[in-house]
Amino acid sequence: MSSPRHFDRILRWYPKSWRARYGEGLSALVEDTYRDGAMTRRHRRTLIVAGLKERARVAGFAPGASSTNERLRIGSQLVLSGWVLFMVAGAVFAKFSEHFATAMPLAHRSLANASFDAVRWTGALGMLVVSLSALMVLPLLRRHFRHGGWRGVQRPLVRSGVALGVAAALLLITALRAHSLSAHQRNAGFTPYGALVLVSAAALVLALVIGLSSAISISRHLSFSRQMLTTLSRTAIGLTGMMVVIVVGVLTWWVNEALHAPHFLVNGLGSGLPFTSNVFPPTLVFATALMMLGLGLGVVGVARVIEGLRGEHDILVP
Repeated sequence: MSSPRHFDRILRWYPKSWRARYGEGLSALVEDTYRDGAMTRRHRRTLIVAGLKERARVAGFAPGASSTNERLRIGSQLVLSGWVLFMVAGAVFAKFSEHFATAMPLAHRSLANASFDAVRWTGALGMLVVSLSALMVLPLLRRHFRHGGWRGVQRPLVRSGVALGVAAALLLITALRAHSLSAHQRNAGFTPYGALVLVSAAALVLALVIGLSSAISISRHLSFSRQMLTTLSRTAIGLTGMMVVIVVGVLTWWVNEALHAPHFLVNGLGSGLPFTSNVFPPTLVFATALMMLGLGLGVVGVARVIEGLRGEHDILVP
């Protein structure tokens, strides 16, 4: 026999907004249909797949948003999600590529330096763009607070603040500890310091993910004008272009290192975990995979933005 609690578990595959609107009706329908017998695997799978499709639609991975403004908002959020992955991957790449110039023959150093500088400066420009976009949204947040909207955003704000505070404290402890160690001790492998670095990095990644989730949650409570959404969406398109530049820069640097300084790659950060290679070092493979995933989110986000910019209706985001 299928129990009502089991039906509720199936409904969790659907997004929260969908459950609030249709969940009670679907739960009653399923309970009435299967009151005298267990739900078949085929029907259970059908409901789960439908829930996943609805989640994909709400997240912007599938077309069908309710308004052009909704498409702009979802598209911009997807690009921002991709940029968060780039921030993590960029930090890994920056650590991996430390002091690469000393291992590169002088005759081949120009291309490596140029591609590395392209990654570094484009990343800095992207961070500036994201920061300016956040400043644009602050007046909307203040207005939301003035109209008594604190309760709706209190939990995500507190959650992201705590996560950021913990990450900052761990990074500070790591930096202070690093100053008391020699270069050999800082790069000697699985030492207590190495474990502290891993914990600090994990805390930072978690803080970024929580911050992104909080930003998306808070944005659903704000009323964006069409003009602001258009500006933010065009900024998102530019940010995706920066992702492309960064990926090209990383790949160019990687190929140059593999051709002219493979010993640097084989001895780089993370070598031996889980394998060693002078062409495909695991740390660089991981960072590049994150970038490609982030770029994929950016491309999907741009597609949603373009759908919204081409729309004819001017409906405010609820």
